Amino acid sequence: MKNFISYARKFFVIAIASVAIRILAFVIFMFINLQDHKGNIVSPLEEQRGIDTAFYQEAAEQYKTYGWSILYKKTEDFYKDPSTEYSGISPMPLFPLLLILTDYQDGNTIPLALLYLVFCCMLCLIWLRWLKDNGCPTIGLWLFTVIPNPIYYMVAVGTDLPFALLFSVFFVSYFSKNRNNFIWISALILLFLMRPNSLSIGIFVILDQLLRDFNLEKRLKLIILPVMALVVTVIGIFALPYFVVYLDLSKDFTYFGVSNAEYINGIYTNLPIFLDKVLSVITFLFAKILYFCGLRPSYSDVSTEIVFLRAFVGIFLLPGLIYIFFSKKRSLKMLIFIYMLPIFIGATQDRYHLSIFPILYLYGFQIYAMALKFIRERMQYRIDNI
Repeated sequence: MKNFISYARKFFVIAIASVAIRILAFVIFMFINLQDHKGNIVSPLEEQRGIDTAFYQEAAEQYKTYGWSILYKKTEDFYKDPSTEYSGISPMPLFPLLLILTDYQDGNTIPLALLYLVFCCMLCLIWLRWLKDNGCPTIGLWLFTVIPNPIYYMVAVGTDLPFALLFSVFFVSYFSKNRNNFIWISALILLFLMRPNSLSIGIFVILDQLLRDFNLEKRLKLIILPVMALVVTVIGIFALPYFVVYLDLSKDFTYFGVSNAEYINGIYTNLPIFLDKVLSVITFLFAKILYFCGLRPSYSDVSTEIVFLRAFVGIFLLPGLIYIFFSKKRSLKMLIFIYMLPIFIGATQDRYHLSIFPILYLYGFQIYAMALKFIRERMQYRIDNI
């Protein structure tokens, strides 16, 4: 009982500290001229322009003028005359709605910035509780509170942070022993309204429910699955234009200075053609995995310290990802695979791991803990047998 109370107190302190760290970072970002890879200032006091903000600002104006019909109109125009231009598509409405409600613009950035501070704190608290409930030790929880990736996206306003928050609500509720269907379905609907890659999560739900035994409420399942299939189909219609534009933008993306075409055509030219092709594709996939985990060089002249700080989380994500795919956790493995699949088909960037990085972090941390335990046991064994 005393151990439980002690651990509960420790968790409370960690939770309070995580909020304090984010508030402190929020204030610090106001006074330092941190720049993104495009040279834009990342600050709560500056209108953010680095993560497709201009595109979303224009979309917000169109939503104000035309309402939701602009989404249907641009989608209809795309199918009549497909285009790979950003101007030919309209984003899902939830993020433009946030821009409209907070009147986000140069000189009036604080309302949305404060909302993102709340989002970031909520995201951390939700995952901290999940990590604790799944056996993450105290040191792992402390380390999680200072990982810089979500703190950066707290200030770099875009769809990444609110999408990650909605995903955390979906994930924790869906995988809970006492699953609340209302919560995870509501979160999934909001995910659909935030970004088109939520389609992957909808597909996962359908496949996961089909593969499960009929031990859930049978009537509810018979209602949910057809409705979910219909919703996923509709979202797929709106998502296809995004995917076409995404693939077009991905063509010139490079991994460690090597283009997609070079990997596919073969980079080991001294080897026989077949072996060259096979090894090149394997190398291409591994390079994408490293980029997804944040283990990559900088896109610009960012200092080495910032590069290492950003890549820090990757030392947990990479082993965590490997562990999940070799584990017997069927549902979790399927979710991660389906979530990552469209990302890996296009330009694989580390900002796309924000939603699932706490999951990978937990299992990556556990691998290091098991390795450390094994080393200690071997050392103790040798000492005892001297």
